[in-house]
Amino acid sequence: MEKAKFQLKLTGDMADQHEFQGYDGYMALAGFAWTLSLVSNYIETGEIRQRRDFIGRSAVRGGLLEEGSLVANFSVWLDKLPKNIFGSAADGSSAQLLYNMVKRVIDRNLGLPGDNNDLQINAILDKRSGDLETLVAISEAPLRQTHNVIGN
Repeated sequence: MEKAKFQLKLTGDMADQHEFQGYDGYMALAGFAWTLSLVSNYIETGEIRQRRDFIGRSAVRGGLLEEGSLVANFSVWLDKLPKNIFGSAADGSSAQLLYNMVKRVIDRNLGLPGDNNDLQINAILDKRSGDLETLVAISEAPLRQTHNVIGN
C-alpha cells in the first residue's frame, strides 16, 4: 500500500490570520478532496466514476488543518500497482502516477499548458483516448468550487 500526500494552502486575507470563511473555505476543501477522489479512482481501477460509492472516495483522507497561513493536508491510500491496471506502460509508483495525473488534470482545467512530457501518462492515455478529457470535464466543477474561496 502506498500513500500519496497533498496539501492545499490558502494565503492572503483571512488566511493570514489562520482563518477562512466557513462555508466557502470548507467547500473549497471538499472540491479539492473530490478532485483527488476522481483521479485516484482512475489510477486505482482504470475506470472513471463519479456517482455512488467507488474506491476513490474512501482512498482520500483529510488531515488536520494547520496554520501557515492555512494548510489542509490530504492523503490518498493506493492499493494497486499501476501496471496491474494499465499494463507495462505504467511501470512505477502509484503515488507518482497520481501526483502527475492530478497535476495534469488541474493544469488542463486552469488552461495552463502543463507538462505533457510525462512518458508514463502519455503511454497510458495513448491506449485510453478520451480518459484525460473525461477526467478534466468531471473535475471542472469541484476545481471551480475549490477556487471560489479565492474571490472571498
